[in-house]
Amino acid sequence: MTTFTFEISESCEEIDGYSFGNITIENNPIVFCSKQGGAKHEMMIFYSLVELMDGLRKIMTKSSKRYEFVGVDSSFCILFERYSNLIEISHKGVSIERMSDSDLFSTILLELQKFLDSNIEKLSVDDIIYDDLARSFDDYKSISV
Repeated sequence: MTTFTFEISESCEEIDGYSFGNITIENNPIVFCSKQGGAKHEMMIFYSLVELMDGLRKIMTKSSKRYEFVGVDSSFCILFERYSNLIEISHKGVSIERMSDSDLFSTILLELQKFLDSNIEKLSVDDIIYDDLARSFDDYKSISV
């Protein structure tokens, strides 16, 4: 089963909306990780997660058949493409898995919840991304799959 991990970069001393971080997608033995590309693939993690949730919501509600996630201020990208009742996850032409909507939804939701539980309190409620992040997470949770 494919797993996702979201994390703030170890080099971040202070956490704010512009903090950099990484996404790892793994299905042994295949690993797609923004860390593998060095600093140019690290992304503004909070903004990137808003983008990811909004894009996945479109493909899971079938308003789009294809979604290419590109990390904010990064060149790291992941392609999500619908094939009938499955969504394929790939990076640079290499497929990691085709997952059902419900499996992909719950896998992402679990990791988002863990990431936010550990990091949302580190953001100021006045930070520009705070409300967008909370709203996108609520919208994502409300998807019916």
